[in-house]
Amino acid sequence: MKNLYIDFKMNKSIYKGIKTNNLKNIDFELPHNNITLLMGKSGSGKSSLAINTIHKISYNELSQLMNLKEEPINYSIEEYKNILPSIALLQENYNKNPRSTIATYFKIDIFFKKIFAYKNNVPTKLFQFNKYETACKKCLGTGIELVPDPKKIIECNKTIEEIPFKNWQSTYKDLYKQLLILFCKDENIDINEKFCDLDKEIQNKLLYGESSKKYKIIYKIQGKKRVKTTKYIGPLKELELIEKPTLKEKKFFSEKVCSKCNGYRFSEKVLQYKIYGKNLGELYSFQINDLINWINKYQKEWTKSYIEKNAFSSILEFLEQIVEVKLEYLNLNRSIPSLSGGELQRLRFAKAINSQFNNFLYIFDEPSSGLHPSEIENILNIIHYIKNKKNTILIIEHNESFKKIADKITILGGKNGGEIISKLEEDCEKVEYKFFKSSFYLDIKNESCHNINNLNIKIPGDSIVVICGKSGSGKTSFAKFILPNYYKDSTYLDQSPIKGNKYSIIATYLGVFDEIRQMFAKVHKLDPDYFSFFHSSKGKCNTCKGTGVLKDEVEDINITCPDCEGKRFSKKTLSYKINDMNIYDYLTLSIEELISIIPDNLKKTKKVLNFLIDINLGYISLFREISTLSGGESQRMKLCSIFFKYKKNRTYILDEPFKGLDTGNKYKLIKFLYSLKEKGNNIFYVEHDLLAINYSSYIIEFGPGSGIYGGKIIYAGEKSKIFNSTSSIIKNYLK
Repeated sequence: MKNLYIDFKMNKSIYKGIKTNNLKNIDFELPHNNITLLMGKSGSGKSSLAINTIHKISYNELSQLMNLKEEPINYSIEEYKNILPSIALLQENYNKNPRSTIATYFKIDIFFKKIFAYKNNVPTKLFQFNKYETACKKCLGTGIELVPDPKKIIECNKTIEEIPFKNWQSTYKDLYKQLLILFCKDENIDINEKFCDLDKEIQNKLLYGESSKKYKIIYKIQGKKRVKTTKYIGPLKELELIEKPTLKEKKFFSEKVCSKCNGYRFSEKVLQYKIYGKNLGELYSFQINDLINWINKYQKEWTKSYIEKNAFSSILEFLEQIVEVKLEYLNLNRSIPSLSGGELQRLRFAKAINSQFNNFLYIFDEPSSGLHPSEIENILNIIHYIKNKKNTILIIEHNESFKKIADKITILGGKNGGEIISKLEEDCEKVEYKFFKSSFYLDIKNESCHNINNLNIKIPGDSIVVICGKSGSGKTSFAKFILPNYYKDSTYLDQSPIKGNKYSIIATYLGVFDEIRQMFAKVHKLDPDYFSFFHSSKGKCNTCKGTGVLKDEVEDINITCPDCEGKRFSKKTLSYKINDMNIYDYLTLSIEELISIIPDNLKKTKKVLNFLIDINLGYISLFREISTLSGGESQRMKLCSIFFKYKKNRTYILDEPFKGLDTGNKYKLIKFLYSLKEKGNNIFYVEHDLLAINYSSYIIEFGPGSGIYGGKIIYAGEKSKIFNSTSSIIKNYLK
């Protein structure tokens, strides 16, 4: 309920009786024109307070005033007053659209289109590459094309008889092997030779050659005989003939700049239109600092026209803020999915600096996320600048550097979180440092990807290795696109959010729901389908179809289902109990409570629960919706899901696994990674976190800068020896 009597002299927002998610009926005051810092353990309720309550309330209040569509009310609060309109800068990058660029994402393309249309007297809609009519017909506006990559296909140390081509080692392996041997016989090629030992001319003949005759092959697929008469076409030539590679085929391709539009994304017709001698593709591809210089060069000309002056001034203002956040090496044509987390984080800050709003509430969700320690000070200064424009700042952070700019610090915690407490809880058990000596080294040769060019280096092959460096220096490019090619059994875990639907809970995501359902079904001699809430199941609540919520068509919001009270199951299903508890009771217990009552014959469930406790997720329940997980919880949940898919002797490549974790949880993750290594696995992780870097055995550091100023390895070796390096940057921040 909102209080109708407002004290306009009150310089703070007041929120009372907040019970969103795990928040325990707390009251919170937000002083205006101040910086308030929210700290606490992962899962303590920081996001529930700042984003799911405070921001959502502001958003819905503003939506009501402007007759915009409101978001579903998933927050729970008794009273609030004197609130501010808010902007939330979240850490996640959900944008996977390759056509989304810095120019389009930040709406700066509007000004360019206006100038080009005005100078050439054509419609503005002509200058967009997300339409088939105006996009390059070869790359369809992405600026890139897929080409077969020999490095992703060839296994150099295999003999011809062993089939050294990865794209021929699947279902039709028997067919390809016979075809390869017959072709080699006709061409007098020794099939016992390793591919790498063959002459370059013979290698090319095998990769790109085509036989002059057809071969009749009798081969087997899954034990069944088949016959095919076909020519020999080399594995690379075969891939070149594919117009649209399937998902399975794409792993043998690499991206390169489109050969038709030169990466400009536009059709030839659009690129004919120019201003001051340049087309739009060229301007979007300029480095930011070069683009600023080019615009300033023609200032006398464009200031004569009001339309140009207005548009160019807006463009310059945004570009100068990009320089302010140290991203001058980027260009406006850069796709959003290709940006590192730190680069996108700083671009959002650039947009915030550029905003002319004041008396707003800015909510920053872990602004240090994805940033190198050397980049933190600049972000602190920017936050202070935004505050000084008469704005209010609310920051969710674990990084203690932010304490020095905070006017107020609120700490969340307590048992299972959700309470405001007086000081940070220090229940972290420190881990003794271990050095894992690598038994061999990988010889990486002539590798290129994004800003990495012709990389040649030897790196430790089996240990715990951290990959660090400034944001945009090439860490993720190396970890995601180069490193997996050197390990047959590797798993890459990125930062993307867990995908799910309205039925996705932790029990379904981790694959333990079936065991629990079968336990109930066996005791009560029923079909396990009676203990499911999925849409087509027999156990769902028929009113809400197992979702737990109903749509209020008048208010256009979701409300808790009145029949099942959000429990998703039918009343009949909930009447079946084991030890006086129904299946909903089991699923809603915390992991720590559930582990003590789950029977030993539910082996997978028991293993998963123990694992979740090991990585400090014992406070959550299996009924928790996937969409409500915090960034740190989501990362650890993904780690849990991949851990049970594979056994030992696997290489795990993890992209910022420590992101969103408090100190205690970082130590628990280190302990887990050590145990993973001791079981015979190999660990690489990309990190900025200093504690995580300190606990590695080896360091691979990229730099010295970002973008075109990065892409080089400036240190590769044992962690203990980095302090002797003359080129390392991270050594200045390590203990």
